[in-house]
Amino acid sequence: LALLNYLGLPQSSQQTLIDETTEILSQCGNTSQTTFSEIGLVFGYVQSGKTMSFTTLTALAKDNGYRMIIIIAGISTNLVAQSFTRLEKDLRIDDRNDMQWLSFRNPKRSETTTRSQIESALRNWNDPTYPPEDQQTILITVMKQKDHLPNLRELLETVNLNGVPVL
Repeated sequence: LALLNYLGLPQSSQQTLIDETTEILSQCGNTSQTTFSEIGLVFGYVQSGKTMSFTTLTALAKDNGYRMIIIIAGISTNLVAQSFTRLEKDLRIDDRNDMQWLSFRNPKRSETTTRSQIESALRNWNDPTYPPEDQQTILITVMKQKDHLPNLRELLETVNLNGVPVL
């Protein structure tokens, strides 16, 4: 994982993080299965490594064929912004030349540009002539809140997700 090199953790910490994240991902299903429905929850003490854990899980999921990853992050604007900023920084979303990620925060159904970008990215995954190195994994960070979750649900209901591995 390029993420581990970027984080600059000691080798023993990297191995622990890889082992723990691999175990978590193994419980999330297999991207070749047509249906798999498991629910996971990350919780822990303040400054206990939750964000690093789900950031690493996000990167590992991408590396293992998940095309869309949804992070439900917190119940306040500040917590979601903090998680979103940290994910974008650690995954180097804005600093990469390869444009491997397509990232959104609290998307709404009415955002036609967002829907169009998601649909385009998913079409590219299914196009055998599209270069694999240019395929983008969709990362959505959403607030656990009564307006944002229905907005995301309504947006995703307008997108064909058949056969799309989502974490």
